[in-house]
Amino acid sequence: MSSFVSNIKITHVLVAINIIVYILTVAFSFFFWGNTNVFSSDTRTLYIFGAEHLPSILSGQVWRLVLPAFLHGSLIHLALNMYVLFGLGEAIEIFYGRRKLLAVYVLSAFFGSIASVVVSLVGAFSTGGAITVYPISVGASGAVFGLIGLLLGNSYKNDDYNPRIPVNVSGLWFFVIINLMFGFGFNVVGSDFSINNAAHIGGLLSGIVLGLLFSTKNNFYQGKISKIIESFLVAFSVVLVIFSIVLHIFFFN
Repeated sequence: MSSFVSNIKITHVLVAINIIVYILTVAFSFFFWGNTNVFSSDTRTLYIFGAEHLPSILSGQVWRLVLPAFLHGSLIHLALNMYVLFGLGEAIEIFYGRRKLLAVYVLSAFFGSIASVVVSLVGAFSTGGAITVYPISVGASGAVFGLIGLLLGNSYKNDDYNPRIPVNVSGLWFFVIINLMFGFGFNVVGSDFSINNAAHIGGLLSGIVLGLLFSTKNNFYQGKISKIIESFLVAFSVVLVIFSIVLHIFFFN
């Protein structure tokens, strides 16, 4: 049993959780709102499950800074994020281990949400409070951008004891720039939904910082302070998830 648990990859667990939650939101949308489209979830359902929503967060529903990383509005949205998560996650897990991969996913999503909230607040203040309807935001994109940031941070880490992961840095930056440009362009054109570039950028920057802080499993030397910081960040990420779930269950009404 212990060997089975030790062989479980957190990448697969994260992908499975996202897929299961999507199925639950689709089923919930069908049974409670009559939504028969299996390729998308009703926005009311996503809100109930913990989607990011500025007024709700400001009212104290802080779990909406974490739970959106496990929610997706459509099957395409889910598939794209899980494709990148599966590809990058497995590689990162080999070099960093399960605990640090989970920490990067959660913390990047968390700080991506904070960046999104800050940008939304700036927008609200700039319009003098003219905005009356605030959209919800969901998706693992901030976390996925955090994984990319982790690899970029590792490539720029000036540490002879910490082996660099062999990645195509130019290719990663190309992916980032193309996606951000697509997001900005898509938002300018406008549609029924928009792309949260603030969360993407926040997740990316968080990942880069973590890439500079975290050591790989096969590093030759790691200082005591570095170990303490890593342990704190890993523990903090786990606490964030647990508290978000508990708070949502007991205080959302």
